[in-house]
Amino acid sequence: MKQILKSALTLILFAAALQTALAQPGRGPRQTPEQRAEQQTQEMTEQLALNEEQTEFVQAINLKYAQKMHEARANAEGYEGMRESMGKIQEEKQAELKLILSEEQLQQWQTYQQEKWQGRKGPRGKGGRKGKPEKAAPADQQPQGDQ
Repeated sequence: MKQILKSALTLILFAAALQTALAQPGRGPRQTPEQRAEQQTQEMTEQLALNEEQTEFVQAINLKYAQKMHEARANAEGYEGMRESMGKIQEEKQAELKLILSEEQLQQWQTYQQEKWQGRKGPRGKGGRKGKPEKAAPADQQPQGDQ
């Protein structure tokens, strides 16, 4: 009887764990460089009210750098190497966008990106894991009020 009860309990726990895992959606497949460039161009066109000529140039720039990012991700040797490589690619892209966008549009885009980035961090705080509280500083390093 105990063996049957143990087996049933194990089966129920396994089913509950499986159901929880299946209920959480995954990130899905990565976008192709072409899809990413199209999405970025559409977003920039809407946010910055680009004219047709700017839209064409921005589309070409976004595609060029989406392909470079894709290659950097595929050829990366470790996380730090990938981060450094992608940072350089972003700087190159910003330099090209400066030639196409007005100063006001460039400022708008940078502000929009910062707000979007902050929104991604959301309730996790300083980039920490969702649901995990931040570690408190040791008592000797706690900020002291006026005493």
